[in-house]
Amino acid sequence: VHKEYHRRFARLAKLFGYQDIVMVDVNTGNVVYNISKEDDLGTNLLTGPYTDSAEAKVFREVNKSRDPFFISFSDFENYKPTFGKPTMLVGTSVFDGDNFVGVLIFQLSNERIDNLMTSNRKWRDVGMGSSGETYLVGQDNTFRSSPRFFLENPKQYLKISQQNGLSQTKVDAIKRTGTPVLIQPVKTTGALSALAGKTGTDSYKDYRGVPVVASYQPIRFGPFEWGLLAKIDQTELYSGIRRLARNLLLLAALLIPAITLLTLWM
Repeated sequence: VHKEYHRRFARLAKLFGYQDIVMVDVNTGNVVYNISKEDDLGTNLLTGPYTDSAEAKVFREVNKSRDPFFISFSDFENYKPTFGKPTMLVGTSVFDGDNFVGVLIFQLSNERIDNLMTSNRKWRDVGMGSSGETYLVGQDNTFRSSPRFFLENPKQYLKISQQNGLSQTKVDAIKRTGTPVLIQPVKTTGALSALAGKTGTDSYKDYRGVPVVASYQPIRFGPFEWGLLAKIDQTELYSGIRRLARNLLLLAALLIPAITLLTLWM
């Protein structure tokens, strides 16, 4: 059976960027298939080592539904079968005719969300300049997508974060998982406002302690209320305004004498 179907599932995962595709027998709770052959394969989600995992919670929710169109989401969690990397799970029911036979679960890595939030790391191409970025924050006040400055220069980012009070334990965790998602707190004005259901634009110091101008709003992802933020450093934002003012003064300095001389000649 594996030989017959595995290639199709693997192609599906590659095409849509899924980290893994898992199938669970609805009657027993046994994980009967996954693409990556992670540690959950062959375990039981009702009695085995992963009964408290997000995968088991999604399975139980889908199993209770008995609905062919039911979809269940989990929030990101440091998922043990993926060596603690942040993983989101989406589950739905599988029917054979009228018989409810299984639960199909897709694993989404935070890299998929990162690519969405960073336009595949092409910040400058989409008008974000050298310091602009967008990112997501969860209800626990930690990142749900990786910040730009971590993706561009992880060592410098961690150095600045430590200077701003990030503990060595959290720094080690970021190094181990390769992302600040679920680890680094984000308790800025914009993040707290967005998670409180507010929408607006404000000036404040961001998670690096750098003055920024940011717009924020709440956003629903599945059953979860996250915060969506878009921000840019004040120095970069205001440099354009200063450059425009300087150009206008220069233009005025050139035009006023020219107009005066023209007027006197006429």
